[in-house]
Formats: sequence, structure tokens, C-alpha cells
Amino acid sequence: MSSVRDGRGSAHKVRSVLARIVLALAFVCGLAAPAGAAAWPQPADGAYVVPEFRFADGETLKNLRLHYVTLGTPHRNAAGHVDNAVLILHGTGGDVNQFLSDRFAGVLFVPGGILDASKYFIVITDGIGHGKSSKPSDGLHARFPHYGYRDMVRAQHDVLTEVLHVDHLRLVMGTSMGGMQTWLWGESYPTMMDALMPLASLPIQISGRNRVWRDMIVDDLRNDPGYAGGEYQTEPHGLKAAVDMLWFLGSAPLYDQTLLPTRDAADAYYENTVKKLVTRYDANDMIYQFESSRDYNPQPDLGKITAPLLAINSADDQINPPELGVVEREIKHVRHGRFVLLPITPETRGHGTHTLPAIWQSRLLELLDTKVDVRLPRLSGGRASLQAGVSIELPPGWSTDMYPFGIHEFAYRLRPPTGAAELNIVLSGATYGDNPPPLPWGRTYCLNGVRGQIDDAQAPWSENSYATIELSPGETGRVHYVDMTYAKDDAAAARIARSLRVAGHSKSC
Repeated sequence: MSSVRDGRGSAHKVRSVLARIVLALAFVCGLAAPAGAAAWPQPADGAYVVPEFRFADGETLKNLRLHYVTLGTPHRNAAGHVDNAVLILHGTGGDVNQFLSDRFAGVLFVPGGILDASKYFIVITDGIGHGKSSKPSDGLHARFPHYGYRDMVRAQHDVLTEVLHVDHLRLVMGTSMGGMQTWLWGESYPTMMDALMPLASLPIQISGRNRVWRDMIVDDLRNDPGYAGGEYQTEPHGLKAAVDMLWFLGSAPLYDQTLLPTRDAADAYYENTVKKLVTRYDANDMIYQFESSRDYNPQPDLGKITAPLLAINSADDQINPPELGVVEREIKHVRHGRFVLLPITPETRGHGTHTLPAIWQSRLLELLDTKVDVRLPRLSGGRASLQAGVSIELPPGWSTDMYPFGIHEFAYRLRPPTGAAELNIVLSGATYGDNPPPLPWGRTYCLNGVRGQIDDAQAPWSENSYATIELSPGETGRVHYVDMTYAKDDAAAARIARSLRVAGHSKSC
């Protein structure tokens, strides 16, 4: 629950003027063609056709096509669950190709990269209304169902669980619209991932200037005489103005001034590059893409996010300007949330910095290495360790009750026969759903993902004597953390320490 302004950045050379310009476009990410010769594996194409998809507003669509690509091979643990899957989500108007380029895959997916495809099973989806997934321009035009971000997230979940048989993710990350959907993933499926990384996004409703310019684009397109109710034969003229606005919002002033230092250079760039971008867009698709954000508002449910989350924005992002202070304020509601604001440098590209991992990959590495500290009392007269499970025996005469602690969280309160002390055990992300059964004391409770051992466990326990273990949060999406605390009654606490037995188990959970 912290925020920092990051002073680190590494130079990233881009091969051509056009490629550099396109990087500044937050919403033109589909323009990045896959590199012909790459060190990462050839992506495998896939598609899931849903016989009848029901959208959140009640509309339905038969044979909804959901396109995706995968890189790498799924690895299954002893229980048969995939434990190396990564989900990556693109921005508005983009598609899977946003990430299949030298500047992205050539940094992250290559041998030795942070998301080395020989170690991870990488899944990249085309969102509804984008790429090779079903979209208005396929034929329904303005009669296409009005999908929202939550429909897109549910469809992504369907691809993972129904087709790829992935029920847990090592990482969910996304850029721009994909960043916004990353927040929704953390709320909708809080126990399904180990880590979340939204880039170039805000965890609030799209509002203020960000909402107004989207309204401008949709309104201008719909009211263009050439739009013809969505049944146009050639793209309406208003599409060019919309694309011009997207370039402007996605650009980086410092970088553009360096690249285009004279009037002639700027004029030539506009004539030869910006004006040609319009040919890659469809008016109906664009209207639907921008209107799909209408149901986006993760703010009320940020407390549901239990996985470590690292949000990254850049200071030259004109769509999410840092002076709003939104992420700094809202990240406080995310239990294991952190925020990094990248400073403006010659390497940043405004909103498009999200697709330049050479600048922020060190932060991704830190996120994947994140462990949640869990404190347990040192037990006198015995060895305490945690490996794959925890067994707690309740002594005679003790009482216990269970009470909700949060979304998908439950606290078990243990009380000794006398004394003011009590022990609280909080299970987060348990598999019981909303109604967990009472703890059957004396049995083993698996904390999937627990690593490490309580140091110096032989030392006598006292009120302020704690040992810290590291819990890899939600590695299999079952239990995220266990919090064991004592009341400040030394005598009673000592009795608890002597009476309770916490034992490590090496067996698989």
C-alpha cells in the first residue's frame, strides 16, 4: 500500500522513426507487427467459439469467437494444476500483436528474460471487439451486442478455464485498457493469481477529461453524415479526426520535440505518418471499443484484491496525468498494493511507455519476487516450521468461533478457558467459497505456496518476540496468508504458546 516515484529507467533503442512514433500511441497498439526473426518461440494461434455468450446487459451473441495466442508450455504441479501461466491484456484498439515485437517479446519472452517463454506459459488474448475476436466490423456493425469491460474479463477467464484448463495464474498484467481490466481481474477472481501488474491505468471510473474526449470521439462518429447508422460503405470522415486525437493523447511532448525539432520535420511526420494511421481503423469497432468502458469502476471493490499488485504509470502520460494523484490515493485500499510513477526521460513515450518493458522490467522482477510477510509466535520447547501445510491442535477446554473478515476471508478466533488472550487465524482466498466449514481441529490445513521456515524457533516466546516467514501469496490460489496474533496478556499468551502446536508438513497439499 505504498507509492514511489521511480528514478530508474534504461535506454531502449527503436529501429525506425515509424516504430518510435507508433510507440507513443496508446490506442494504436495493433500497428506493431510481429518481428520476423525473434528469439522467442513462435506463438500458437487458438480460438474458442462460445455457442451462445450472454453479456452483462442481457444481450446474447451466438458463436462468439475469442482469439488468443500462447507461447511456452504449461507446467502442471503434483496436483495437476498449471502453475506457470501468465495472462497479458492489450489496450483499446489493440490486439495480441501489441506484445509480439522486439521491444516487448524481445525483452521479456526471450531466453533469460523475466517472462522467459521456456519457463512460463504465456497467454495473450484478443478482447471482445478486437483483433481476430468477434467484433462489429465482422458484419453485425451497429447491431453487435454492447459489450463492457466485465464481459471481456469473463471471456478471458472462459478461455483460460474452459479451453486451456488453467485455474491459476502466476501473473496478470495489462496495458491501458488491459491495465484497467487487470484491476477487475484482481477483484473478480482474487484467489486466481499470484501477482497483478496494471500499466497506464487508473483504478476509478473513467471521468473528467478522460471521459469527455471519449464522448467527443463517439459523438462525432455517430453524428457524421457518412456514418449512416453504422451501415457505411466507406469510413466516415470523422474517423480521421478521432485517430488524430488518439495520436495527440498518446504522444510524449519531450520525445516528440526531440524527434521533430523543426517545423518541416513536424509537417512531414504528420503528412507521412499520422494521416495514414486512419486506414487501420473501423468506425463501428472504435465506437464500441470506447463505449465498452462504461461499466469500469474498480474503486468500490479495491479491498477485494488480495494478490500483490504493482501499478505503474509514467509522468508524461497525458491520458492518466500524474497531477490527479488518483493511484496514490486509491492504492491505500489494496492490501498488498504499490504504485510506481516513472519520471519523464528521453526513453519514456507518454502513455505508450506501457509497451516498453526495457524501462520498467526491473519492477516486474521485484513484483514476481514479492513475498508477503507472515508473523508467527516463537514456540517454547519445540521446533516450528511451515512447508506445505499447517496443523493446529486445539487444547481441551478451548472455544472457537468463525466470523467473516473480508471478501472471501474468514477469521477463526480461539479462546483459552481463562485469561484475556486469544488467537486469531485469518484465512484469505480459501476454497470454501462464502461459507467455509468450521475448522476440524487437529487436521492439516494446506497453505499452498508457503515457503521458508520460522527462524530461531527454539527461542522462548514472549510478547514481542516474533519470527517472520515468507509466504508466496496465492501460489495455487488457495490461501493467501495466515495471520496469527496474541492479545497482550503475557501469562495467558505463554499458556497459548505452550498449549498450541504448530507443525510443518512436507507432504503435498
